[in-house]
Amino acid sequence: MNSESRTPMERLEKERERRQKENFEILVAQLDHRHITYRVKAAESLGNTGDRRAVPHLIGSINPDGEPEYLYVAMLSLGKLGSAEAVPVLIPYLESDDKWVRLGAVKALGMLRDDSATLPLLRLLNDKKWDVRASAAESFSLMGCTEAIEFIVPMLSDEDSRVRESARKVLNVLERLEKV
Repeated sequence: MNSESRTPMERLEKERERRQKENFEILVAQLDHRHITYRVKAAESLGNTGDRRAVPHLIGSINPDGEPEYLYVAMLSLGKLGSAEAVPVLIPYLESDDKWVRLGAVKALGMLRDDSATLPLLRLLNDKKWDVRASAAESFSLMGCTEAIEFIVPMLSDEDSRVRESARKVLNVLERLEKV
């Protein structure tokens, strides 16, 4: 069908598809940009597209030598895209010395809701950083992992009020799920 025989709406839709493809390719190329700002925005944008073709590109861009800011955003994007193939890539980053890298892995694994992340996440309920502890607990509520209740209860006595509040919310969710 040539462009003259298409309706205006069909032409607009075709142009939109062309631009989406072009934009996707630009974003993928920017994952290798020399400036971190471009890499971070590209990773974030790819996660927001919902286009699962971005998964292998994001996975390929995650490496132990990466900047923590970039790794955090790329991991969250993988979580948003919901690809189980990212789980084995993310789990080793739960052991990172960098708080932002651990936090990105924790949040992404919670979004991915994969049971294989349960045991590695349990260790982070005792992390030295309050936000990692709170996010690890929140991951269990996202995963619907009622087995984690017994490990989250002690967090109600955490030294940090933000962790205690997070634990209360998580326990409410998990206890409701347990009753279903």
